[in-house]
Amino acid sequence: MFKKAIKKNLNYTRPLFTGERLFNDTRVLSGISSFIILNDEGYVLTCKHVAEKIVQAHELEEKYQKYLKEIDGKTVKELKALEKEYSYDEESLVQVRNVFMNCFENGFLEQIIFHNNYDLAVIKFLHFTNVNTKVFPTFTDKDIEPGESICKLGFPWPMYDCFSFNSKTNEIEVNDKGSFETPAFPFDGMITRLVRDEQGNEFAFETSTPGLKGQSGGPVFNVDGNILGIQSATTSLDLMFDIDTNVIRNNKEVHAEEKQFINLGIVISSKVIMKFLDDNNIKYNKK
Repeated sequence: MFKKAIKKNLNYTRPLFTGERLFNDTRVLSGISSFIILNDEGYVLTCKHVAEKIVQAHELEEKYQKYLKEIDGKTVKELKALEKEYSYDEESLVQVRNVFMNCFENGFLEQIIFHNNYDLAVIKFLHFTNVNTKVFPTFTDKDIEPGESICKLGFPWPMYDCFSFNSKTNEIEVNDKGSFETPAFPFDGMITRLVRDEQGNEFAFETSTPGLKGQSGGPVFNVDGNILGIQSATTSLDLMFDIDTNVIRNNKEVHAEEKQFINLGIVISSKVIMKFLDDNNIKYNKK
């Protein structure tokens, strides 16, 4: 049912690769999220919580570089005191590297515009030499109702291997010899309920299937491929079907205990997105 729509949305749905490093750890942890190329003017759309990674990366790097300048010549006791001063421990994130894949060649990030109230952000790139798509998304502001079929598209699993740690520079680097491939994953379902904010304004809708981690910022669309919103969050509701019983497994009786929940997706609606883009004079296709 969504074969043509998925093919259409693959033209402009892209992954954001994120490499993260913890304090005193040389491993680089791979993360991933999604974004949409909006137009040929250098704009991409994603969730606010995804775009905040960009700001976080800059702030973490500034703090960590300041720390590194202070450790030379310190005794073990002084280093422990310095770690406490900077609130560093083995679970502290110290470096984040983000790479926007396959969007604007040779461009650099100029601006991030955050929505004041909702989980939306637009990111602007400058001085790029090429846009890696000729097809751009089409948003629709038609009224939606529970029962309508939808499909989500994004990148829920970081299967790439392109980040490494350079011990000489103490930096996360992009390894050109690594793998930059990671598959997109479509996930269908239906609209279950409309979501309103504290003021009673309808700004999102709920779906019968969750948004998988990494799909945040990816499109949610109808059978025609027109975008109804972007995946923002997943909520878990208690089904109250608790299991506490003995079962047979491999010819042996074992005890099974489980608390069951249903995971549902929360999608920021295209009406909110379109107003956000209009308010910021950003070009996009609509139907």
